[in-house]
Amino acid sequence: MEIDSYYSNYFPNAQLLTTYDNVSSTRRFNCHGYAWYMSELADPLSSPRWIGTTSTQEDIYMTDGSYTQTSGERYPGKVSYASDDHSAITTNQPGWFISKWGQAILCRHRWDDTPYNESSLKYYVKPVPPPLINGFGSYSYAVPGILPSTLEKAASGTITATPGQSITVSERLDYTVTNPQTASYHIMETTIQGATFTDGSNLIYSSYAGPGNHYGTASKSFIMPANGSINWSGTMKISGATGGYVTSAYIRLE
Repeated sequence: MEIDSYYSNYFPNAQLLTTYDNVSSTRRFNCHGYAWYMSELADPLSSPRWIGTTSTQEDIYMTDGSYTQTSGERYPGKVSYASDDHSAITTNQPGWFISKWGQAILCRHRWDDTPYNESSLKYYVKPVPPPLINGFGSYSYAVPGILPSTLEKAASGTITATPGQSITVSERLDYTVTNPQTASYHIMETTIQGATFTDGSNLIYSSYAGPGNHYGTASKSFIMPANGSINWSGTMKISGATGGYVTSAYIRLE
């Protein structure tokens, strides 16, 4: 309690956060342990940790790819007081951090209102993983594979990514047609369930083409919803005169 009072007197704008035994000050963890490990837990105080007691062990988080350095403050993110030996985490209020001060208090404070040298700050965030798209549909004819009036193939799958992440997806249609008596018409339409596109439409690709290898894409962007997973489904149609044949046809989302 005396330590809490001491820091409250010298740093009146710092907001002390309770740790154990109804006080803020504790020796059970330090700034690096809180910023780089404990703050990532659902209950940070459930697993107190000291990091960098006799060395700069915290540097591994900044150099092993776990975090990426940014040009400025981000939320959520980490802060390294590079001009001193201190770490903090950012908050949803720009310029305000949370950090543990040595063996003393855990508090919310302004970036420049601490006992530490703030002349050089470095900011880090977790890299955002690319979206994972599952699902693939294909249709293949055996030779001679006479082309019917309409060939239709469906495919479906899921997209998983970080909630709030901006996602750009492209539908892709590949197929090969030989010996058509007339040109072929192909169309692909993909629906992303739960996604809102800026123009309010689904992905649609269509064209009118003769024999040969055909390839086409259409792309759109959306924001991944809070659950981090949505479904997609697509339909491909190929039409042509009897007498030609399709050697292969593929529909996928990339």
